[in-house]
Amino acid sequence: MSVMLSVNEDGTRHFWIGSGLGLCLSFMIREMKTTAKIPVTLSGMVKAAGHMSLLKISFLSILAHDMIFTKMFGFTTAYALRIGVSEKEISLLSFRL
Repeated sequence: MSVMLSVNEDGTRHFWIGSGLGLCLSFMIREMKTTAKIPVTLSGMVKAAGHMSLLKISFLSILAHDMIFTKMFGFTTAYALRIGVSEKEISLLSFRL
């Protein structure tokens, strides 16, 4: 008897198969143990903060968080008020997003 996996309309079967496979494989991950601990110093933090790649990534993160905040508390609430959502429902929407 052969088992045939077919593609269903919404793709949930593939999601659950991939989730189960990923969960099983995640149990094979082993943490590497480190013995040498390097103390954190202020001069080391200043040196790390000067790396251009870190500054670029930090700027992109700030920009992304700004966009999320603007959408959450600006666009979404203004649009919800325009379509007739009550203030109580907007507060629920703000906590759920």
